[in-house]
Amino acid sequence: RKALGVAALGALAAATRPESITGAGVVAFALFAFGTDRVWTRGLGLVSIAPGALPGLIARATTGQGRTNGQLVKWLYADRYLPFASAWDVTRANLRELWTTTFAGQSAFHARPSAQASSCTEQNFGPIGTGPFVVTEFKPNDVIQFDMNPNYRDPNKPAFAKVNFKGGGDATGAGRAVMETGEFDHGWNLQLAPDVLAKMEAGGKGKVVVGFGPLVERLEMNMTNPSPDLPPETRATVAEPHPFLTEPKIREALSMAIDRALLVEIGYGQAGKVTCDIVPSPPNYAAGNDYCMTQDIAGANALLDEAGAVDTDGDGIREFNGTPLVIKYQTSTNAVRQDFQALIKQWWSEIGVETNLANYSASVFFGGDPGSPDTFQKFYSDVEMYANTFNGTDPQQYLAAYRCGNEPKPSSQWQGENINRFCDPAYDALIDELARTGDIAKRGEIAIKMNNMLTKDSYTIVPLVHRGRVSAIATTLGGYKMNVWDT
Repeated sequence: RKALGVAALGALAAATRPESITGAGVVAFALFAFGTDRVWTRGLGLVSIAPGALPGLIARATTGQGRTNGQLVKWLYADRYLPFASAWDVTRANLRELWTTTFAGQSAFHARPSAQASSCTEQNFGPIGTGPFVVTEFKPNDVIQFDMNPNYRDPNKPAFAKVNFKGGGDATGAGRAVMETGEFDHGWNLQLAPDVLAKMEAGGKGKVVVGFGPLVERLEMNMTNPSPDLPPETRATVAEPHPFLTEPKIREALSMAIDRALLVEIGYGQAGKVTCDIVPSPPNYAAGNDYCMTQDIAGANALLDEAGAVDTDGDGIREFNGTPLVIKYQTSTNAVRQDFQALIKQWWSEIGVETNLANYSASVFFGGDPGSPDTFQKFYSDVEMYANTFNGTDPQQYLAAYRCGNEPKPSSQWQGENINRFCDPAYDALIDELARTGDIAKRGEIAIKMNNMLTKDSYTIVPLVHRGRVSAIATTLGGYKMNVWDT
């Protein structure tokens, strides 16, 4: 088996003509041989090849290769190997090439820049992997059907023959399907008021389970101008700064006007806590800030006066450099979030800010369709609200999302993690410092600095509630353990 990986790498090298080696990019080459009951990693090599030469090179390199039980997969996906590639001083742009071949051995190599990933319908709807289940049906915004993988590496798993994963809908419907009708066994992310959950639980067919991790409901401030009057190629991009949210004092005033304790009380009860941080846990990385704990309407008004945002025409709405403080505030359709919107709109009206509310189906808002104007990535509003978190117990990747240039934009098909379009070279330097720091205590210090730069130092992100993960499970489902540190 070891020879199989070595031989494949050797064949790739042999098939590479000298003129093809250009240093244009470093590609991670991983081989996986699939048997009927296990999977073996076949090795990782690094080769420098002109991206345009790869399809033919790999096709020649893999022609005639042996197969384990007739199936061999070659996967080149350098984004997965970015931590290992840093030593070669390559950029993310050099590494975004995905090449695959089908299980049946029919060559089907495709170059897919990551910005085009959302257009790969066949691959997205019928993914191939090594997990315990295989996809048998995929209906967008509706349902995914899974069957047990007969070739799974552990012959005693999985324990279920089929999985029916229902999407779309809303938290209310999911909660009822588990705790009232018994139609489903598990309901995830039940963002519902405490009294609503209690009534559902009284149905007797399910129960609520809660666990706290790093999940935070927050307001995201748009650093760019989302006006529909702008050309589509520059609207909500860094080419068009926001007319008033680029003023830090205005963002801080919006935060000061919010009564977070009341939001927790009406929205989450015991499943929520007031937080001023986007990294509330684990303790090593938590700043423990308390600057936002108390609402201060008078202080917010004074801060807006200081910023020069005043009501010059007596209509009750302040203006900043001639632009009225009128905010479009969007989120997903959800009873708790609509309650939050109504309260925050009222509080902002008390400081001279007019707010127009919008909400969209979660399947649209979080869907990432580059053709939709209503996604959170496109951010065609001034402020938006949702929850975000990170997997595991280390926030490095989560905090690294806010690097300059990592924002959604037309050239990336509106994909990107820097939703606010935030950019600060000092922050980028901390991203790099965190990546090369191994000492846990020092990592915590750096992460806290980064948390503060995004929150209390700039109010680019306005944390609201440290949310517990709320799920519902059927009373007939045994062995359930909630892991709040993973998806």
